[in-house]
Amino acid sequence: MSWLQHLFLLPALFVGVLLALTACGGGGGHSSSEPLTIEIYGDSIVRGPGLSAPLPAALRVLRPGWVIDDRSASGLVLADLVAGYSEPWPGAPPDAYPRGPQPPFAKVSRSARVVVLAAGLNDALEMRTPAQYEADLREAIRIVRAENRTPVLAGIVGLPVAELFTSERVARQAELNAVTHALAAEQGLQHAGWGEDYLGPVDVIDNVHRTQAASDRLAALLVAAIERTQQ
Repeated sequence: MSWLQHLFLLPALFVGVLLALTACGGGGGHSSSEPLTIEIYGDSIVRGPGLSAPLPAALRVLRPGWVIDDRSASGLVLADLVAGYSEPWPGAPPDAYPRGPQPPFAKVSRSARVVVLAAGLNDALEMRTPAQYEADLREAIRIVRAENRTPVLAGIVGLPVAELFTSERVARQAELNAVTHALAAEQGLQHAGWGEDYLGPVDVIDNVHRTQAASDRLAALLVAAIERTQQ
């Protein structure tokens, strides 16, 4: 299917994003005949409950030549990604983590050239400290680089103060998102800027998860960050 045919399948808002990215040169500077391979480690923001086109599906539409492996799990905390987990939370249903129980991050079998680290919102929910989150993110980055892969940081989405995410937890989200920017700057990593894309309550369907339009914007930001690694 041609890019023009894909274009007609997208919502109007998503069309504008696709055109903008295409105008910037969708190839990302990758000249190899091998497709670009990407693995995504995130939480329910990536899994997109209730969306007709969750973020990985949107990525495949934006860049049909890429190979996207979504390894996200709803409820995932970065500390559990690093340490390994039997379930993302006690009693989690199988559809919350379709890849099943996971070993420690260093023992996960990977083959992708680019590894997206997108977990962090549940760390804010659990009120993990910035120091704890930084240590976990540093370790995940170290593991990816030790495998000669390219880490990309997504950032942590913003959200309104509500029953689940109290003002204290929303403040912690901002602190943890700042950690992702600090480490990206320190280590020369590409950052997708998810935390800075939040437009307010219009972006969420349940005070946490993204609307289709907001999720599509996150996908476009991630495409741009991944392509910068290929330049």
